[in-house]
Formats: sequence, structure tokens, C-alpha cells
Amino acid sequence: MNSAIADSVENYELNICIVERGLITHVIRGENKGKELAHENIVRWMSTNPLSNIRAKYMIDYYAGFDENFSIVCFIQHKQSLGIVGATIWNY
Repeated sequence: MNSAIADSVENYELNICIVERGLITHVIRGENKGKELAHENIVRWMSTNPLSNIRAKYMIDYYAGFDENFSIVCFIQHKQSLGIVGATIWNY
């Protein structure tokens, strides 16, 4: 049986997401016509990188006006099992 600790770094990926929170959609048609729908953590940008290629610094290639509704979410995921072994979030 392989444990996550004994597994090779080549079997993991670093996923980096920029998400936006606090969005509202005013529905004008359909079964939800006239309603306001709230949305949280809409992914605006995502990058998946082999963990073995990551250095101490990583440049995010996403240009937008960030405000308090944006966060960066990072998580390390096993390529085959898709299990997440570590995650963090940074809020603006």
C-alpha cells in the first residue's frame, strides 16, 4: 500500500485558482425570472502544474483589477487518485 508520504513528487500537481466571491445575477428569463442568485468562488483563472517543476516563486499570468472579492486558492493533488493532500487560500 502506498502512502501519500512515500509517493513520488512526480505524481502530484499544484493547482492555482483565482476566484471571485459575492457575485449576484439578476435573472430576467426562465423559471427563476425575477430572482437574484448569489454566486461564491467563481473560478476566473486556473493553472495546473507538475509539482516537480515548481520553484519557490510562481508568476500568475492573470491581469485584472483585484478587490476584496478575489482570492487565490492553491492545492496539491495526486494525479491518479485526485486526492488533495494540501490546500491554502489567500484573500485580498
